[in-house]
Amino acid sequence: MGKRGVVDLEVNELKTKITVVVEATLERLQGGASADRLLAERVDITLPGIRRPLGTEHPVIRTMNEIVGVFRNLGYSRRVREERDDKLFFANFAASLRGLRG
Repeated sequence: MGKRGVVDLEVNELKTKITVVVEATLERLQGGASADRLLAERVDITLPGIRRPLGTEHPVIRTMNEIVGVFRNLGYSRRVREERDDKLFFANFAASLRGLRG
């Protein structure tokens, strides 16, 4: 073998060693990063889930409660609303039943 053949063999050996070291390093870095990421993102499925409220308050009820709050801040009591509800009940149901009976 000539001088060139010996140099080629040494270069090929060096190339093989460098390739092995680089691949091992990349594998270690990628494997470690994904293992760390998996450990960080691990979810314990035995824990209870997050309770989310079912539904929301109806917009009409929410508006009515806001209006009642305004009147309450002005000094009126909630009792006024309850008395009005009794009068509405009488007007809508009791009076109509009386008319049907007779």
